[in-house]
Amino acid sequence: METPKIGKCLHPVGAFSGITLDGKKIVAGTLRCNSWTCPVCQPILIKKLYKRILQGAIGKDGTSRYGLKFLTLTFAGADERHRIKEMIEKHNNELFKKPDKNRPYDHERKVEKKLVYPEVVYDIMTKNFHKLIRALKKQYGDFYYFRVNELQKDETPHFHVLLAGNAVIPKGILEAVRAVLKMQPNPRFENVCS
Repeated sequence: METPKIGKCLHPVGAFSGITLDGKKIVAGTLRCNSWTCPVCQPILIKKLYKRILQGAIGKDGTSRYGLKFLTLTFAGADERHRIKEMIEKHNNELFKKPDKNRPYDHERKVEKKLVYPEVVYDIMTKNFHKLIRALKKQYGDFYYFRVNELQKDETPHFHVLLAGNAVIPKGILEAVRAVLKMQPNPRFENVCS
């Protein structure tokens, strides 16, 4: 496969042509695919996204157009993480046990998939994150958010969240985040397995 020239999309979705406003020049070109998987379009999309984030955050006079709040959300404490890991290990060990003929219906166990710690925690956190956003929007009004997911050294996911909008300006919103998170029921492993 031939290496594309800089600026030439590998999978154009069409073409355009036209005359400039002064009527002196005919312009033509291909329409890029604008796919995140395209090696030519991806850097362009990243620059556009970055520019949009900055334009939304900073006005023409250099001051913030919106209220901005930055949060880092982590999963529970060390005891809860250890408990979840033990439950996942127990669940995975049960999958590989031979059926017990003495227990009724044990041979008809439904096929379950092996669980992986980061995926289980990510599912719990994502579910509760969306509840948090709904609760904050209900209490404070509409706002935007940008979330980045990362893994810690022990493979526990955590979220970095940027909240943007006039609704997040009130100083009490961070206390409301803490309150909403405390109101959430303790994440139960059984809900994730079902």
